[in-house]
Amino acid sequence: MNQKGNAVSLKPRKKGTKNKFTNLKQSFLDAFEQMGGTEALLEWGTRNKGKFYQMLAKILPNEIQGEFQNKEGITVIFETVQKSDEAKVSNDG
Repeated sequence: MNQKGNAVSLKPRKKGTKNKFTNLKQSFLDAFEQMGGTEALLEWGTRNKGKFYQMLAKILPNEIQGEFQNKEGITVIFETVQKSDEAKVSNDG
């Protein structure tokens, strides 16, 4: 039973049937492309650097570590932290 007390089906999906998460992920990817894809993301990220780097830090794999410096002189350092990942942004120039 689920949290509301309704019965939950434990039957496996039929072979080749995509799960709901796969369908949701594809819907977001389709919407991303229709909204302008990488070019639109670049434009938005340029206007919203703090939010862009926060989102980037959340989607990167846990084991990644490194740093890079963009053309504005902003250094971004990614570190694996015990309970969560963080991106630290500092302006070195």
